Amino acid sequence: MTLFWPRWLTALLVGIAAAAAGPTPLECPLPDGPGSASPAVCARYTACVWTGTSCRLTDRVGYRVQKTAGNRGSTRHLRLTKLTDATLFGGDVQELALTVTRYDRQRMRLTFRDSARPRYEVPLALDLPSPGVRAPRRTEYGIHLPGRRSPEPFSVGVSHAGRHALRVLPQLTYSDQFIEVTLQLAAQDVYGMGENNHDSFRHDLDAAITWPIFARDHPPESARENLYGAHPFFAAIEDDSGRSFGVLFLSSNAMEYKVFRLNGTAAVTFRTVGGILDMCLFFGRSPLEVLRQYHLTIGRPALPSYWALGFQLSRFGYRGTDDIRRIHARNRAAGIPQDVQYSDIDYMDTRRDFTVQPKQFGDLAKLVGELRGEGVHLALIYDPALAIDFGSYPPVDRGVAADVFVRWCNSSLVPPDQCVGCRDYVVGYVWPQNKTLFPDFFQSATVSWWTDEMRRFSEMAGGPDGFWIDMNEPSNFGTNMDKPFNWPNNLPPWSLKCPQNNIDSPPYPTMYVRDPDNESKRLSDKTICMSTKHINDVFPAPFTRPAYRHPGSSERRHRGHRAWRKHSLANQPPQDRQELLHYDTHNLYGWSETHATRRAMDVVLGGRRGLLVGRSTFPGAGRWASHWFGDNTARWNDMHRSVVRMFEFGMFGIPHVGADICGFNGNTTENLCLRWMQLGAFYPFCRNHNTDDGIEQDPAAWPSVAAASRDALGLRYRLLPYLYTLMYHAAAFGATVVRPLAFEFPTHPELRGVDTQFLWGSGVMVAPILSEQSQTRVQVTFPPGDWFDLRNGSLAHSSNVTTAVTYYVPLSQMIPVFARGGAALPMQPNASTTAESRRGAFWLGVFGRRARGELYWDDGESSDSLDSGHFYHCFFHFSGGVLKTLVDSAQTQWMETPLLQRIMFHGVPKPASVTADGTTVPAAQIRYESGVLTVTVQLHMGKDHVVQLYPGKESVP
Repeated sequence: MTLFWPRWLTALLVGIAAAAAGPTPLECPLPDGPGSASPAVCARYTACVWTGTSCRLTDRVGYRVQKTAGNRGSTRHLRLTKLTDATLFGGDVQELALTVTRYDRQRMRLTFRDSARPRYEVPLALDLPSPGVRAPRRTEYGIHLPGRRSPEPFSVGVSHAGRHALRVLPQLTYSDQFIEVTLQLAAQDVYGMGENNHDSFRHDLDAAITWPIFARDHPPESARENLYGAHPFFAAIEDDSGRSFGVLFLSSNAMEYKVFRLNGTAAVTFRTVGGILDMCLFFGRSPLEVLRQYHLTIGRPALPSYWALGFQLSRFGYRGTDDIRRIHARNRAAGIPQDVQYSDIDYMDTRRDFTVQPKQFGDLAKLVGELRGEGVHLALIYDPALAIDFGSYPPVDRGVAADVFVRWCNSSLVPPDQCVGCRDYVVGYVWPQNKTLFPDFFQSATVSWWTDEMRRFSEMAGGPDGFWIDMNEPSNFGTNMDKPFNWPNNLPPWSLKCPQNNIDSPPYPTMYVRDPDNESKRLSDKTICMSTKHINDVFPAPFTRPAYRHPGSSERRHRGHRAWRKHSLANQPPQDRQELLHYDTHNLYGWSETHATRRAMDVVLGGRRGLLVGRSTFPGAGRWASHWFGDNTARWNDMHRSVVRMFEFGMFGIPHVGADICGFNGNTTENLCLRWMQLGAFYPFCRNHNTDDGIEQDPAAWPSVAAASRDALGLRYRLLPYLYTLMYHAAAFGATVVRPLAFEFPTHPELRGVDTQFLWGSGVMVAPILSEQSQTRVQVTFPPGDWFDLRNGSLAHSSNVTTAVTYYVPLSQMIPVFARGGAALPMQPNASTTAESRRGAFWLGVFGRRARGELYWDDGESSDSLDSGHFYHCFFHFSGGVLKTLVDSAQTQWMETPLLQRIMFHGVPKPASVTADGTTVPAAQIRYESGVLTVTVQLHMGKDHVVQLYPGKESVP
């Protein structure tokens, strides 16, 4: 519902305003960071005031309500006008149009636009109901808006279940190239925002760290750096009831955020350098409910191929196909299951896409066939940048003919040393031995060209099933420097150099530029220039005309902040072809390439899902691809960070994720790799990968690691039917796969900081060893309930309160993995590949005296399995000694052995007898040992069944 300010809240705001007397608690956003604050620096900005120790925003910053346009069904419109002339960087928007939209009971939106002119908006089509003529009834949230011509500074309050949830503070800044908003939250536990290398899952409010969001080719290190993708979404747990909410700041410009403590509760300051202020809010009785709403909005994740859940092996630096054969054979001989084999850019001819190095990789197509014969799939890497080898490299020639590359936004910016044949395209340098061009994946012509090149190459390379897209932030080496690090020594120095204008050097460059690893101290560091453009006719874009100044000469930039409207992108082509600045869409580049590659795969694979793994992501990318965490390092701390990032990408709607097991950069050690293989066996995306100058680290490189890998991967492969069912829930309903304890048990505040163990769904808990100082011990936090040790089937812990227990785990033992009491987990016998394991019959693990579960099954690779209804599905219920299997889709044609063959009951007393569908099970098929009852049956999966345990004497009270 929408409400005006209650009197008590109005009085409170008036009191706060009167007491403010100038400064607010919010820091002034100085371009060089808070460390640059001084009286002189603070005085440059009339929106800031020096307090004697720090530079703060004044209470003169913000807007007030000029008029309200009434309530029109599910939307409400307000006109806001700027309070004063206090400014940060000039170009302030004097009047804002606020649209409040209530979509349904749990989703709403606050959109602030310039009332005078359109600005860039993110071309992401959200799956939201159309605003109706009637407002949704009984919403979980309430919206508290100030009345018409209210004298107080504008602010918005939002309640959840009748209690205050968050407030948009009055200090709203909105100008041509800078927007800042602060939300005060009625919560202490805040999670999300990224992609960053967070050391903990829950944000440390007292640390008050400012983090950048700007897609960059940068390995996860130890600083406050931004990484490969952009996900401006957070969730907060409000109180002990578990009620939660989430906020998406829908922006694709350079951003930064700060999570901190303000007046005793959490607050989030969000800043961006363009576009509009667009906030989508989600509410639920638990964090998982909030995330489900978010995932339904941005697009549910794709269901991966079944084989993509198997173990995957890779490295940068294979010396040829025979080297791949050698490593693969070594692991096969060691009993390591494997479903996917990769080749990095080593297979390419001079590191160019769509080519094969003829000497060492000349029989690549043969290798693809050999591996496929063993049930193993080959995945190849592709980079977006193409070498300018005109006349000798057909893919780039065809690309130029189709005009598919990113170009400068106007001809005046084309460098004087532009290469012959490069037109007005932006030219860079990456891995090939020549300069490169960058495809513009916003164009339908580019999607068609990319599809055709993928098709041509796939036919030549034997039809690999995996597509690994890298370097798509997009990465460019040496931007604004003397030369790239890998520039040929026999050539004069050269690099892509970006112009000095307000687009490539905005007045507030964000925390990204202050990163110590940003060598050029510009937004374009290690990427292409912001003053380039894309032609968009693929994604809907309602408003695409920027309000920025012309990115030309320094003389032009002084014509006033409205001058940009007279140039370049101001005169837009028809709505079906829109020009977008890279300044606005940089964070969407990898997202757009992911979409184009999925479209290409639909053609190349002929209706099979294949495997698409991408590096740079944005909200909605999970609809098309999986994600790996990039170039991590072989160190213990990176193991812990990988758990945190699994949680975060589960929030972001990309469940099939994982880190490079054993570490990409640096040399791993035997013990580190052993513990990492045990952890990585429970990443949804399970791949061992490392760099070209590192030692061999495949599981068979050490006998101890091979033994640990066999155990851990063996358990993984047995649990794959359960994991695949979780992936089905994500794809069909927006559920999460890997979960933190805090989200599964939201009414237990003591679990909200636990980020060293994780759950698969609600039924399996993994407790990895992550510390170099404690390689044989791990403290396991048990939430209330019964927990069974999957290493031996015994009841490990039972309590109605949270308990911490220390486990001693020798290096020769598996890390602790537990099944939760109440879970019924479908399984299959493990095998060397999923192609082999899928041929087996099914097992069912039943944990506790009451349990439930389900199984989803299809052919494992058809793209339309869900949409076409071509799948099998059943439920398992166990209570009172009776197990029922209830089939609601009996399509057992997807199963090679459609039998439930073994049922393991954990935590039940020994029965006197067992019947299956009324027939007594022979005693020879029943075994009771160490609290585990194993019943061998032959139950066809296409029918409902009842298995009953009849109590023995010892089970009678």
